Amino acid sequence: MYRILFVLFLLTTCLIAEAGHLVGGEISYYQVGGDTYVINLRMYRDCNASGPLVITKFDSAVNISIYDASNNELISVVNIVKPPDSTRLPLVLAIPCLPNPPDICILEMVYTDTIIIDIPPNGVHLVNQRCCRTPSSLNIVNPSQYGSTYSTYIPGSNLFTNNSSPQFNQVPPIALCVGIYLELDYSATDPDSDSLYFDLCTPFHGGGSGFSNGVPQPDTPAAPPFDTVAWSSGFNKGYQLSASPAFIIDHSKRLITGRPDQIGTYAFGVCVSEFRDGLKLSENKRDFQMEVTSCDVEAAAAIDSAVEECIGLQIQFYNKSTLGEYFYWDFGDLTTINDTSTSSNPIYTYPDTGFYTIRLIAIGETGCSDTSYFTYHVRPKIIPEFEVPAPQCFEGHSFDFKHAGHAKNSTYKYWVIQNDTLIIEPDQIGIFNQQFPNPGSHIVQLVYEDFGCVKIQSDTIGLFNKPTMSLVQPFSAMCSPFNQLYSVDTENAEKRSYQWFVDNTLVSIEENPMIIVQQFGLFDLRIRLTTDSLCKDTIEIYYPDHIEVNEQPVANFTVNPVIADMFEPNFTLFDSSHNFSSSQFYLDSTILSSNEVVELELSDTGSYEVSLMAINDNGCRDTLVKSIRVAPRYLVYIPNSFTPNADGMNDLWFPKVFVSTDYYLSICDRWGHLVFESNNASRGWDGTGHLSGSDSPQGLYHYQIEATDLNDKAYQYTGTITLYR
Repeated sequence: MYRILFVLFLLTTCLIAEAGHLVGGEISYYQVGGDTYVINLRMYRDCNASGPLVITKFDSAVNISIYDASNNELISVVNIVKPPDSTRLPLVLAIPCLPNPPDICILEMVYTDTIIIDIPPNGVHLVNQRCCRTPSSLNIVNPSQYGSTYSTYIPGSNLFTNNSSPQFNQVPPIALCVGIYLELDYSATDPDSDSLYFDLCTPFHGGGSGFSNGVPQPDTPAAPPFDTVAWSSGFNKGYQLSASPAFIIDHSKRLITGRPDQIGTYAFGVCVSEFRDGLKLSENKRDFQMEVTSCDVEAAAAIDSAVEECIGLQIQFYNKSTLGEYFYWDFGDLTTINDTSTSSNPIYTYPDTGFYTIRLIAIGETGCSDTSYFTYHVRPKIIPEFEVPAPQCFEGHSFDFKHAGHAKNSTYKYWVIQNDTLIIEPDQIGIFNQQFPNPGSHIVQLVYEDFGCVKIQSDTIGLFNKPTMSLVQPFSAMCSPFNQLYSVDTENAEKRSYQWFVDNTLVSIEENPMIIVQQFGLFDLRIRLTTDSLCKDTIEIYYPDHIEVNEQPVANFTVNPVIADMFEPNFTLFDSSHNFSSSQFYLDSTILSSNEVVELELSDTGSYEVSLMAINDNGCRDTLVKSIRVAPRYLVYIPNSFTPNADGMNDLWFPKVFVSTDYYLSICDRWGHLVFESNNASRGWDGTGHLSGSDSPQGLYHYQIEATDLNDKAYQYTGTITLYR
């Protein structure tokens, strides 16, 4: 046995005495003739409910307000007294494998009266309001704050003078097995044979402690427009009850199908609207509540009735059974005994068209079985097909359409251009040529009608404006070499490719190229854009003399000499530049002269940078830099005496050494004894002995210096020093 869920339409308590939670209700009318109407207000309650605050009887009377639809002015309030008897709704489950049906009791009370109403030209609204909804509804925000409004509309002479509202054929189903695929019959009948349209709808609010000052049944029910209940998160008009698959309604076949899957209580609204000559006359809204509980079910058979028709002899059937260990199909083909299958979702090929009754048996694990029947009309295959043309450019476009589907000679074929509200019948060979008035997306439909079936292939035709392109960068002038990053703005350009030309030379295929031109002069720029999607096209834009490359001057000069002696630090600079109008010599960053020949004398040894900037009439410039040097003529300057007496003056003796790489100094007394030596040119002799560390006596001393210049040339210097004390 499988443990599943069971749906009960809500039967609960209310916190207001004799105004407890009703299960639901609806209002309708029937025109007897002229201004005479029979008004029917149906209300439902749980006859098993108990408790001091639970409704245990229907109201002794109800009030129905009548409002002028043109201005919502109250015409009158009709008070209808409760009839003596109510009706217990039947518990119709049709589930053979449900061993213990739930104990459910729902009572229906029909408040009815015949009244005479002088209907104004714009019609009237009939309104009844009543508290309360169950506080445990899962699909409503703050459900205890809501009541119910039952309303309908009687049209006036501005529409039609005679009308009766549609009536639901079946009482609301009071018990549904959750976890089982359901097909609920919400069919209705209209006494005037008007066209009916069925839909799920949001229940109205009206009456109740939260919104009507605690009045469970207003003496004068309020005029439209009416507030609706607020759906909880995840719920809406199209998804009113937790189910998988979700409950859906066939707008013409009047069936609601789905499979509830969660325990709880739910508000539920279904509307049937009537239309005459395309005009809506009235609406009957059934407002009911559902509860989910559990029960034991072993097998439940269900066939998906949404089988497409006019698809030929081979039919795919789908098993919507909730429970069952085994399945047995009989496809109703009386020409053979082999029209059976044990597959879950079988395919069967019929010998001919016609009506066939299909049977599906779901068998539980203990042998309990449930059977479902479905009558299917096998019709010839009609399937519209056409090849969808590729997108085109709007300019000069032309589409050829040809139908190539499955059809009979009797099949009526036509095209519908939805965006342009055109209906076009094809010629004898099924081809038509179409030009559209505007670019954009156009929905084209091929329609086949035959055997009571309407089949449609719908597709979208793309029609686009030609791509456009414009260059972002303006005219550019630059000294050679020219280099500029380019880009373009485009519209309606998809899958783009580019070619960039300078004069007639292809220089790049990138979208944003860096264009480099070495030569000088004026150059044309041409850009070619090719698109390979939407509007396929190739366009070019041409910019004559868009690039100007100016010739550079050439800076050049000579220096004589490059290296000068420190005693003759004189240089001559000779300007030999080309294609220039002015020039300027610089020593390091200091301006020297704009003369063609410049005499330069430097005051100190060392290396210097001399540069020449040449400028032409186009403002282009070039710079050349060269190095010159003033070299010292000697390496060492040697003093001949010193006085190491600690007076802070001339207390040390050491030579000054210039631009040396190797250095050695030795000092001896007159007997040849070494008193000082050093290989550091910055270290001097302080007059002390080399070995003793005591002061050397006054007198004459000999020195010898060995040094190497930057050119690795060795020098040796000898002489005498006089030490004074």
